[in-house]
Amino acid sequence: MHWMCGKTRRHKIRNDNIRETVVVTPIIEKMVENKLRWFGNLERRPIDSVVMRVDQIDDSHITGGRGRGSARKNKRKQ
Repeated sequence: MHWMCGKTRRHKIRNDNIRETVVVTPIIEKMVENKLRWFGNLERRPIDSVVMRVDQIDDSHITGGRGRGSARKNKRKQ
């Protein structure tokens, strides 16, 4: 957006000021709009579609399990 206004990062203009100049909707609003659109499409799907079946899966047995990342290293006693 700096480029659209004819400014560079060297002008040291804050992103908020550039957004006000260009009149851009906030990213959060766009994300919410897209989520609502997705849920609307999901609600109109037939019950036997794959997406609806995944939504109805009982995931109570999935809780717990292995954590993310690499395994912890064991420290040896010396």
